[in-house]
Amino acid sequence: MVVFPGHKPVRNIKEEFHRIAGGNPKVHGPVQINGVKVKGQRLTTTIIIFIIIAFIIIIIIIIIIIIFIIIIIIIIIIIIITIITKHPHLLFISVPPPPNVHH
Repeated sequence: MVVFPGHKPVRNIKEEFHRIAGGNPKVHGPVQINGVKVKGQRLTTTIIIFIIIAFIIIIIIIIIIIIFIIIIIIIIIIIIITIITKHPHLLFISVPPPPNVHH
């Protein structure tokens, strides 16, 4: 909304504007532009949407990396457990022989 500056009544300001504009042949008078949309917000909205989408993509990538690391840790634990159960002597722990049972 265009507002005429000043403390005078709006009618006086409009008359002064017409008087000034009348001296310039290229100016025909004031134009009411209440219905004109300002398109400056589109760029801001586009940038905000781009930042949100980029943030979501980064979070998804981080989640995928965390899941991948968890899967690798689980595989390593399974391999270690398998090796320990099949080859306990690899732990460098001496396992005492079973006691001789006499009947």
